[in-house]
Amino acid sequence: MAARIAASSAPPVRAQDGSALGDLLGGFRVLVRESHPRLVVLLMGASFVMEGALDVMLVVLAFKMLGIGSGGVGFLNSAVGIGGLLGAALATLLVARRLTPPLLAGAASWGLALVAIGLFPTRVLAPVFLGVAGAGRPLIDVAGLTLLQRVVPDRVLSRVFGVLEGLRMAGLALGLTAAPILFALLGQRATFVVAGAFLPVVFLLAWRSLAGIDASVAVPEARLALLRSLSIFAPLPAPSLERVASHLIPTEAPSGTEIVRQGDPGDRFYVIESGRVTVSKNGRQVATLERGDFFGEIALLREIPRTATVAASTDTLLYALERDDFLEAVTGHPQSAEAADAVTRARLADR
Repeated sequence: MAARIAASSAPPVRAQDGSALGDLLGGFRVLVRESHPRLVVLLMGASFVMEGALDVMLVVLAFKMLGIGSGGVGFLNSAVGIGGLLGAALATLLVARRLTPPLLAGAASWGLALVAIGLFPTRVLAPVFLGVAGAGRPLIDVAGLTLLQRVVPDRVLSRVFGVLEGLRMAGLALGLTAAPILFALLGQRATFVVAGAFLPVVFLLAWRSLAGIDASVAVPEARLALLRSLSIFAPLPAPSLERVASHLIPTEAPSGTEIVRQGDPGDRFYVIESGRVTVSKNGRQVATLERGDFFGEIALLREIPRTATVAASTDTLLYALERDDFLEAVTGHPQSAEAADAVTRARLADR
C-alpha cells in the first residue's frame, strides 16, 4: 500500500476578546511594544494626513489659484487618479524586493509635486504635477502594507490592520482640518510648498530605521516567483501574494507516495517545486504534472471530495497551502477567482 502525506496544521489562535474593541486594543498593544511596526504605521499615518489635506488643496487650486471653477476640481482629481493608476502598475513590481526605495520614492513624488505646484501654479503644469503626486500614493500604500505584513506576526496582523484603518480615518480628518488653517496662516502658494515638503521630510528622517527594518526581514523570493507563475495567483497584489508565500508549507513526497486520494475530503492546495506526479481517476491515469503545476483546487473551490488521486512518480518537493489560506487569497480577489474557476472548469471537462 502506498504511503500517504498526512495533513497537519496548528489549531487556530483565538483572541482572548473577540470583540472589535478587543481587536483594536490588541493592535494598539502590539504597536506600543514593537518599534518596527509602529514606525511603519506612523509613516503611513503621515500619508493619510496628506490625503485629507489634498482634498481641500485641490478645491483651492481650482477656484483661487487657477480660476477653473468646480469643473476644474473634477479635472484635477482625474489627474490624480490617472497618476494613481500608473503608480499602482509600478507597485505590482514590489514583490520580492526591498521596500524602502519605493516608500521614499512615493513620498518624494507626492510631496515634491505639491511643492512644484506652489512654485509654478499654471493650468498646464498643475495637472502634470498632480499626476506625479497621484503616482506616489499607491507606492506608499502597497509598500507600507507589504512591509507591515513582513514584520507583524500573522496572529495579530488583522488587529494591526484594524488600527491602521482607524488611523486612516483620523489622518484624513486631521488633513481636512489642518489645510484651511495653513491657507489662512501662510497663503495659497506657501501652503502647497510647506504641505508638500512635509511627507518627504518625515520619510527622510526615518529612512535609516526604515532601511534597517527592511533589511532585517527575509523575503521568500523563490516561493514568490513560483506563485507569480501560476495563473490563479498572478493577479494578486503584492501584499496578498507575500501573505500566501508566507503560509506555504514545504512538503516532501518520496516516489510512490499518494499525496491525495480520490474521494477524500479536500484540505490542502499543492504546488510542485520539483519532481513529477501522476493524476489518476477511477484507476486510469489522466495527467502528469511537473514543476510549476498545481493541484487540489477543485475540492476546495467546489466543496466536493477529491476528484482524482495524485501520487509522486519521482521524489517530489511540494508547497502545500491550507484550505482557509487558499480560499482567502483566491476568492478575495476577483481576477484570481475568475482564473481559478476557469482552471477548475477546464480540468473537470477534461476528466
